[in-house]
Amino acid sequence: MSKLRYACLFSGIGAPLQGAYRVYGKENIEHVFSCEYDKFARQSFEANYDIAPEHFHKDVNDLDATQYKGKVDILIGGSPCQAFSIAGLRNGTEDVRGQLIYQYIRVVEECKPPVIVYENVKGMMSITGGRTIKEFVQALRDIGYYCHYEVINTKDYGVPQNRERLFLVGFLDHDTYHRFEYAPKVKLEKRLKDVLEEVVDEKYYLSGKAITYITDAQMMAKKFTSLNGEESQTIMSQYSQSSAGTFLCVDSNGKISDSEVGTITSRYHKGAEKFGGNPFIQVLGLLDIKGTDQIRRVYGTDGIASTLTTMQGVNQEPKIQVPSATKQGYETATTGDSINLSVPNSKTRRGRVGKQVAQCLDTACNQAVVSGRIRKLTPRECLRLQDFHDTFKVVVSDSQAYKQAGNSMSVNILEMIFTQIEKAKSNEKTNTLFDFLGETA
Repeated sequence: MSKLRYACLFSGIGAPLQGAYRVYGKENIEHVFSCEYDKFARQSFEANYDIAPEHFHKDVNDLDATQYKGKVDILIGGSPCQAFSIAGLRNGTEDVRGQLIYQYIRVVEECKPPVIVYENVKGMMSITGGRTIKEFVQALRDIGYYCHYEVINTKDYGVPQNRERLFLVGFLDHDTYHRFEYAPKVKLEKRLKDVLEEVVDEKYYLSGKAITYITDAQMMAKKFTSLNGEESQTIMSQYSQSSAGTFLCVDSNGKISDSEVGTITSRYHKGAEKFGGNPFIQVLGLLDIKGTDQIRRVYGTDGIASTLTTMQGVNQEPKIQVPSATKQGYETATTGDSINLSVPNSKTRRGRVGKQVAQCLDTACNQAVVSGRIRKLTPRECLRLQDFHDTFKVVVSDSQAYKQAGNSMSVNILEMIFTQIEKAKSNEKTNTLFDFLGETA
């Protein structure tokens, strides 16, 4: 196999290079040039990849790509997404960051690689009523490229992150363009729990105060209240005529109560017997779910063993109910689910709970995971959710690592795209399941 001459704009921490390594082999990659402005991303890039300093450009505005004309086989890039993201102001190309899309077009025209790949948020499809994406594709067509583009979800290709991104693949060769197809989706076998680290530093666990904040229901309907405020932080309580309510408590360290086996408390909790509890163990109520009382019970943290390892069967895990703009006013999370930590008091936000998958990573890691206790994802876990192997070196602070993971492309998607490009170039059929999912981190 001849070497792939690779180049990248807005390279970040090198996700496209990771994908190329898996398809072509590291020894078969000629790293022609990359470009990245952020100094911390450059630190991570230089710690993980070999590139001559004169070919590692800083500012795309200053990059003269004519020097690389005829020297690049594939150019990849994803200009900053903030101008198009639904989380931002969506000023599009009026935003300075949005104007970098024109720099991508300029560099493509100057070095004219046979294949290009472009990535951005799915909001680019809808901003300005769809005019932005149409004008972008037309600009590429004007300089000779035939383009496929599609919104692709990371979780549809083997990695448990619900992350939708626009991917565009363009070809100078018309026949290759017609043969290219994005690979079929595959059933998600991996779950969020499969990427979690076994031992996690205490700093990642949420305090009782933080848990109260992210699950605070004061701005929701008045039927939500809190109990036992100082002794155990209440995730949520839904008052009911038929029971004491729907409760789940954690202690000040964020530990979840889940078992009636534990040390006997000296305190007597009046009314516990009514709900089938030991008078020396605080039974706060019954969950509003199907099943026996044993499955539905929720216990207080006082005198209760606070570990998920003592669960005795299916559907006996503690259920954390998080305020959400759903019909019932909440969503339920349990072991292995993620919880969106941002805007906890929003009356319009829904989808705050990711069922056995991480939600879309952002630059601040604003989501928690239920794993024995409620905690933030670690930087390593965030990288795994972008399908980076653990061999990737983290050389920056946690805050920068979160930012880099949130800004990164998903390696598994790039791997799929590279594979499909090669099939199209070699005239192979592209409607079979791709064979590269065996080694995701």
